[in-house]
Amino acid sequence: TAGAIRTLDRIMQQAPGNATAAWVLTMAYLDQGATKDARALLEKMPSGFGKNYLWRHAMAMVLAAEGNRKAAIQGMDEETLKFARLCWAVTSATADYYILLGDKEKAIEWLQLAVSRGDERIAYFRRNPRLASFRDDTRFQSILRSVEARRK
Repeated sequence: TAGAIRTLDRIMQQAPGNATAAWVLTMAYLDQGATKDARALLEKMPSGFGKNYLWRHAMAMVLAAEGNRKAAIQGMDEETLKFARLCWAVTSATADYYILLGDKEKAIEWLQLAVSRGDERIAYFRRNPRLASFRDDTRFQSILRSVEARRK
C-alpha cells in the first residue's frame, strides 16, 4: 500500500485533475487507515469535481470511514450508485462502503454483483482491510468459493 501511495501521489502531482488516480489513491489511503489524507486529497481537487461520480463515490467512502453515516448516505446518492453498478472497480468498493456503514446485507449484494460481472480478485477481497469484519461471514465465504470453483 505504501508503494502504491507514493506512485499515485506522484501521478496526482503531475495530473491533479486525474479523477481515476484520485479515486485509487483515496482507496489506498483508506486501506492504510489514513482517512485524513484521503479527505485532504479529495478536498484539494479542482473545483467542479463534486459532479464527478468517481469523486462523489470516493467522498462517500471517506465519510463512511469517518463514521459520518448521514453525510455518507447523502453522498452515495442514487446517481452515484447507478455509476457504481456500471464501473467495474467501483462496484466491489461499494460493498466496502456498505460494510463501513454496518449494512452487511447490502455489502453482500454489491460483492455478489461485482463477482457476477467478472471481478474475481478473491486474494484482494481476503486482504482488503475494509472487509476484515466480514471475512468470517458464510455468505462472503460462499462468494469466494464460487469464484474458486469457476477457476478450476
